[in-house]
Amino acid sequence: MTELEQLRTQIDLVDHQLSDLLNQRFLLTELVAAVKEETGEPVLDTNRELKVINKATNAIDNPVMVNAIADIFQVIMDKSKQQQRNLLHQAEVSK
Repeated sequence: MTELEQLRTQIDLVDHQLSDLLNQRFLLTELVAAVKEETGEPVLDTNRELKVINKATNAIDNPVMVNAIADIFQVIMDKSKQQQRNLLHQAEVSK
């Protein structure tokens, strides 16, 4: 196996772990949507988003990577909000 193939194999393993973790995160997002439905809290919580991005980027020294990771987390949260809105809409329609 070439060095490039070895590195790609490692990337594949990391990608698999990321997929598993993202799946877990979106399952938790479903629970968050249920709580927000009960409490009437809005889907968007800007303060929470800032905290998540700050926690995700605080230990990163490379400024290029900080921006990339912040962007990735923003996309994840945007998809989470979309998922929550869809779930809340479905719950509303079901009533």
